[in-house]
Amino acid sequence: MVTKTMEELDAMTPEEKRLHRAEEEKIVFGTDFKKVKGKPVEQGIGSPGRETPNHLNAIRKYEGEEAYQAALAKAKKKAD
Repeated sequence: MVTKTMEELDAMTPEEKRLHRAEEEKIVFGTDFKKVKGKPVEQGIGSPGRETPNHLNAIRKYEGEEAYQAALAKAKKKAD
């Protein structure tokens, strides 16, 4: 699959655009991805609810202690 330019997308029919987006979602999220309210959701290690220590450490390093504590609290809340 090739990413389309805006000109190429404008030249496509609505059905072609729908099929193109569906194929693109499979490539980005995997063939067994799930949707919530019509939007694809991340799954697997590192996704929301499955944060890794490295993910949390990166938040602490690049966003600060306050953001880290908020992310840690959110992860703990989801685990409960």
